[in-house]
Amino acid sequence: MTAVTDILLAALHDAELVATEIGTAGRTLSLRFKRADGTLCTLRFTGVRQLRINGMFRQNVASRVLLTPSKRFDAAYVQENLEWLYTFDNGRPDAAMVEAGAAGIANGTLILFYVDPSIGAEIAVLSAGVTIEEIPEEPS
Repeated sequence: MTAVTDILLAALHDAELVATEIGTAGRTLSLRFKRADGTLCTLRFTGVRQLRINGMFRQNVASRVLLTPSKRFDAAYVQENLEWLYTFDNGRPDAAMVEAGAAGIANGTLILFYVDPSIGAEIAVLSAGVTIEEIPEEPS
């Protein structure tokens, strides 16, 4: 597994989310993507604080994939995504959780991952870390 970089994130443009695995006890998350070129990779998140997936459909294709700190979000964008991430059934974000998330991002102890879909799932993850694993192609 390797660290996630801007180049690896850019390669997820038009990638399809093909599998998710949530480990609630260990606060882990794995998202497997099939890239436009057919190759597979898995993003593995550790120390997951909050996860939101909205609009999951039978096809889920990423338009933009953003990650702090590799992508510098302005404060308003971070705030907007954290409010969405921490908005529950009552329609209002949990202000204390939003503030704690923003502080963690600012001091480098947390990262914010966000998928803006072209179709299907919008995804936001607040976690302690993420790595990427390239999945080797199966022999023909």
